Amino acid sequence: MIRVGTCSWTDPTLLNCGRFYPPEAKTAEARLRFYAKHFDTVEVNSSYYHLPAERNSHLWVERTPAGFIFNIKAYKSLTLHERGKQPDELEWRMFASAIAPLHAAGKLGYVLFQFPPWFTCTLANQAYILECQERLPDYRLAIQFRHPSWLASRAQAIATLRWLKQHNLPYVAVDEPQFPTRRTIPPVAVATVSDLAVVRFNGRNLRNWFAKGIPVHERFHYLYSPEELAAWVEPIKRLATQAQVVYVMFNNCFADDAIVNAKEILRQLLAS
Repeated sequence: MIRVGTCSWTDPTLLNCGRFYPPEAKTAEARLRFYAKHFDTVEVNSSYYHLPAERNSHLWVERTPAGFIFNIKAYKSLTLHERGKQPDELEWRMFASAIAPLHAAGKLGYVLFQFPPWFTCTLANQAYILECQERLPDYRLAIQFRHPSWLASRAQAIATLRWLKQHNLPYVAVDEPQFPTRRTIPPVAVATVSDLAVVRFNGRNLRNWFAKGIPVHERFHYLYSPEELAAWVEPIKRLATQAQVVYVMFNNCFADDAIVNAKEILRQLLAS
């Protein structure tokens, strides 16, 4: 099974562009119900900035059809984005309990552990990933690296992916800008577990990727061409032979770019 969706359904630039939601979709409930008519999965991005609320999880269960799947981005403290600060016990408990209603309803896919650019390939950081897995034993953690040391060479990539497979951890493949200095993660489409695989499209905005002092959405301002997406059709289909579910998630959340691209790759997958 291949599920396609976007990494947010309430991004302000999406709401403001006026090209996806109809004028009558003025409430959070109406927007989620409308989104769920077009896609069968979504990634919750707000949970990175603020600990999610259990009440919202109950509401999301009620407002989406059977079979709709939420994927949750881990809170920033849990992924060590706050330098010098380790997550405390309360943060772990609050995060776990907040998404429990989604899990109980069968509507939770993966929990995205997207580690920061300074999270390098070390034994200490491998140990921390395993600690995260132990802290959230009921949930499926998906691991996204942002420092290139994890896949710095073919040998290192093989070792990293083998380590993830050994510990039953899904690898998150990414499509993002590529630089001659290899400052980002290369687009390696591989399934390290048999139940799910994840591909996240971050856009290819070379100009803004490392720019400072700009809004976050400007970094992801990129509309893939049909030809760029077509190059991913076969890798995604191949992943679908290796994993039970493949999540294809568009994180180029500027205006309706992610919506347009998600619909386009769905069209191509169905036509192939």
